[in-house]
Order: sequence, then C-alpha cells, then structure tokens
Amino acid sequence: SLEPLRGKHPIVGDILEWRHLTKMLSTYVEGVRNSICPDGKIHATALLDGTETGRLSYQRPNLQNWPRASTTEGRMLRDCVAAPPGWVLVEIDQSQVEIRVAAALSGDPDMLEIINSGKDFHSATAELIYGPNFTDDQRTASKITNFSLIYEIPENIGYMLSKSLSAATKKNVTLEDAQRIADMIFGRYKRLREWMSERHKAGMAQGGAFTKWRGMDARFRPLPNLGLPYSGDRNDPNKPLVETAIRSTWNMPVQGTAADLTTAALSPIVRWIQDSNAQARLLVTIHDSVVGIVHESALADYISVARQAMTAHAGWLGVKLNADVKTGKRLGQMQKYKVE
Repeated sequence: SLEPLRGKHPIVGDILEWRHLTKMLSTYVEGVRNSICPDGKIHATALLDGTETGRLSYQRPNLQNWPRASTTEGRMLRDCVAAPPGWVLVEIDQSQVEIRVAAALSGDPDMLEIINSGKDFHSATAELIYGPNFTDDQRTASKITNFSLIYEIPENIGYMLSKSLSAATKKNVTLEDAQRIADMIFGRYKRLREWMSERHKAGMAQGGAFTKWRGMDARFRPLPNLGLPYSGDRNDPNKPLVETAIRSTWNMPVQGTAADLTTAALSPIVRWIQDSNAQARLLVTIHDSVVGIVHESALADYISVARQAMTAHAGWLGVKLNADVKTGKRLGQMQKYKVE
C-alpha cells in the first residue's frame, strides 16, 4: 500500500488521487450512467440472498457501495438522486446498530451502560483514548477503532488497526500505538472479548454461526473453513481462509442480526403506506438505513411510522435502539431532521 508513504514524496499523493478518481469514474459514474432506464430512473435488482450475513444487496447497479456524502465526489454522485417538486427524500438510519447488537449479544455491562444512558458510543471511546477534549477527527478515529475491535481477530488487531487509522487520518499510526489503543479498549470491554472467544469455540463445535432473533438462534451460516488445517504460520496458504472463518463466528451474529433489524422494519412501513394510501414509497436500503421518497404533506407521519418500525425490537434485544433522520431534495444534500 502506498498510503503509509503519503507525504514523503509529492508523487505518492498524486498516484493515490489518480487511483481514487479513476475508481470513481469507472465504478460509479459510468456504472450509474449505464443503468439509467428510459424513464430517467434507476431500477436496481434487490437480492435477499446476495450477502452471507443476510443484508439486502443490489445489482445493476450496486447501490450499497456508493461513496459517502462526506466526500465531494460522493455528494456529486448522490445528487443524481433527486426528489420531484413537492416531494422529499427521507433517510432513516439505525444509529450505531452493529455496536448496539454487539453490546446486547455479548452482554458487556460497560457497553450497555453507555448505550442505554443515551451517550454516543464513539464519543465515549474517544474520551477513553484521548480525554474529554477530543476533536472531531479523534472521534472519527475512535469510530474506526470500535468497528475494528468487533470485526478483527484480537491477535491481529494492532496491525489491522494501524493500517485502518493510518488510511483514515492520513497520518502514520504505528503498530505500537494501535496496539496500545486496542488494549485500552479491550481492557474496559472485557465481556466483549470473552464473548468473541466463546463464539469462536461455539463455531468450531457447530460448524458455523447463528444470528439471533427474539432470544433464539435464527439463520445459520456454515463456516466449513474453520476445519481447514492451519499451522499458525503467516505463510500458511490456509491462513486467510481460516482467519476469515474465525472472524465470522462473531461477525455473523452481529452483522446478520443488525441486518435483520433493518429488513424487519420494511414490512410495517410498506403496510402503513398501503393501508393509509400515503403519498410515499421506499426507494432503497443502504446498509443500516432506509431511504424513501415522501410527499411533503405526509412527511411527519411517515417519519413517525418509520422510526417506530426501526426501533420496535429494542425490548427483546435488551438494548436501546435509535433512528436518526435526514431529509433533502437531493441524496447528496441531506440534512438532519429534528424529530419533535
């Protein structure tokens, strides 16, 4: 990777920028342009079985991997999705849902206390690492850290976190610093670490991993690569296969259950639209958020129904769920909507 060399020679930054823009053009701009139908709209195909975790996915084009609106190019691309006069785009996001699911499934008391008290989990991590006067960039780094801890093998966390933080902050984060951060967080969330080890052992015994629904095992994902011979040597050809399977023993319950929470919200929203004959329709799910288009006259009612649907399962899950709302005329210019 050239990312660690950024800033050491001018050409490195130019090469990385060229790679980024080339990917934007080929993957997103040309991909979207080729998918526009005669009516001027994109009609992607939704797949219920397109991902191993069960999250909805799309093809022709893939609407899940659009760049974030936090980048200039991402906003330009998302601005191609626009609402007609009198209508509004509404994005309702299940805030930090995978962190919340990990806290619920692991039963980590410190994680649950932070979430159920209404605190922002990434800010709590930033305060733990950097102190109470952390910056926005440090909160972003803490967000990356939180997800790395959930989805990476603990023995590899220092190396992977070093790479992730270096790429995100465009600064060289050493292996030692990354490992210190990981040890600090795992030192607080001890139960999470124990649960990950328990999921690994259960995965070895069951040959796979389950999602959870209403306290019971739900969808099962076989993980046959758990049984591959593996010496532990870094050059072992089975290393990436085995380590991916190990990660999946706890990734699958977290990501799969979070995906089911989003999918389960769609039916009551659609039922309300049909029963009330509301001027609204769903457009797409993007990871943990649901995007709809709503007439201004139905906006408040739609938001109320959708937020209720997306937080309805907090009771049996045992953790507070939250749904953030953004609205706008174009998808790249969405603004936070203040819920009364």
